[in-house]
Amino acid sequence: MSSLNAKAAAAQKQRLVQIAQMQTEIVRVAGIGAEKAVKPENQSRARAIRDGVGSSLDATIQLLGYRGETPTDETLAAAKNPETDTNLDKAAVYGIFDKTFEKLIDKQILDYQRLVLEADKAGNNSERKAMESAYNQANSILGLVDQK
Repeated sequence: MSSLNAKAAAAQKQRLVQIAQMQTEIVRVAGIGAEKAVKPENQSRARAIRDGVGSSLDATIQLLGYRGETPTDETLAAAKNPETDTNLDKAAVYGIFDKTFEKLIDKQILDYQRLVLEADKAGNNSERKAMESAYNQANSILGLVDQK
């Protein structure tokens, strides 16, 4: 493998690790939303995000395995943002949990989608397929049509 190919492979592996970290954080935050959202439709949306992105996380971990990487729980949790918890706790106290949750989770999904698009462009066939699925899933979560 040439030095250039080795660097590209390492960069792609790092992107996949970052995606798995983002997915882990989205699943965690969506779990909070499923538990604490006031409106039933927001609870349902949070559960759908948690379950859908959780499935994508499983696929990303499998892709990392193909690249010889097995991320630890600590590695996967590296994207945890304690500020998110603080903001959601404050929002619950002030009676604006649902609105705050929607804003936070949508921003997380958008950031995740950008990284997924990068990995899609640099990936092999199986990675492109998984990233395309994750990208489309993010569009669906956000209620968007494909803008790829």
